[in-house]
Amino acid sequence: MAKHCSRFFPISIERKTSADDGYGGRTNTWTELARTRATIEPLSGSEQLVAMRLRNPITHRFRFRYRSGITGADRIAFRGRTFNIRSVIDEREMNRWLVVVAAEDVQATS
Repeated sequence: MAKHCSRFFPISIERKTSADDGYGGRTNTWTELARTRATIEPLSGSEQLVAMRLRNPITHRFRFRYRSGITGADRIAFRGRTFNIRSVIDEREMNRWLVVVAAEDVQATS
């Protein structure tokens, strides 16, 4: 059994939505789907060279009360940072806790 941090932080789960831009087109925006509290654990960080720019994808694990409908197309907002959801796991398949692995892409400044 994994040991979980006992401190829960407020997060927002967001979903991309499309809306009329007023000029006959559509625009995509992120809309808050839910607010909850989660434990947050950094899992890994690695560097990769993409298009001659150094990128640092950092992976985190979020654990929070179960809610249905969260998918890999959603994202998590936490303290001004955004994390793209990579996987959603119903812990022990009991509809009590979700474990979400999400990645934040941080642009290197140097």
